[in-house]
Amino acid sequence: MEALWLRKEGNTRAVILFHAYTGTPADVRMLAQFLHRHDYAVYVPVFSGHGTPDVDDILNNSPEKWYEDAKKSIEFVKNSGFNTIAAFGLSMGGIMATKAATEQLVDYAGSFCSPISVRNPQLPGLLKSFMMYAQASYLKLNRPFDSIEMKLKAQKQLDELQIFSSEVASNLDKVTGSFYIAQGEQDTLVNPEASLELKEALVNAQVELHWYEEAGHVITVSPVRMEFQETVLSFLNQQEWR
Repeated sequence: MEALWLRKEGNTRAVILFHAYTGTPADVRMLAQFLHRHDYAVYVPVFSGHGTPDVDDILNNSPEKWYEDAKKSIEFVKNSGFNTIAAFGLSMGGIMATKAATEQLVDYAGSFCSPISVRNPQLPGLLKSFMMYAQASYLKLNRPFDSIEMKLKAQKQLDELQIFSSEVASNLDKVTGSFYIAQGEQDTLVNPEASLELKEALVNAQVELHWYEEAGHVITVSPVRMEFQETVLSFLNQQEWR
């Protein structure tokens, strides 16, 4: 699967959107297209191991590798001639966008239903969701599925992701640019309280928090997506671009 790069002549503002764990650019395609219609260049990369039929491709990668992917994406957009860059991400993608903000690699950042916390905000639904995804992958590839072995592998990677997230959470005071947060109250994969903690921990940033009572985890394709898209656009339009 290829990255999505929406750019036209005259675009002077660039946004990077990172997809979720086990996801693809389809997670954020509607938001990307919406922002592009409003004169933003939008880049949506594919994290290593994602976008293939084989779930093992994901398990053979790591949060550190995905962050390297994120940094390469930022470099790509900068090398394309953009000086000011905003990065957002859904779930795990938000962890990567936030880490980039702690390292001052982007000017503005945001997270959508992301598990960024020194505590573990992952809910049991996250592992359950992964197991369903993995079983479907093995069925499609006609492989025997060992649920016990897969559960161990999945839990190990989710634990690694939480350790990575916790390290990001411990450096949130280094974020100084404006920051956007969206959270669905009906999220069953990540504890919604994590977004409230995130807002409180961003002590040196101007933070916008948007709470959606009717939305679940994948807020980008939820029934509130149009309202959500407008708030992202409003946030971006308020920033200084050079």
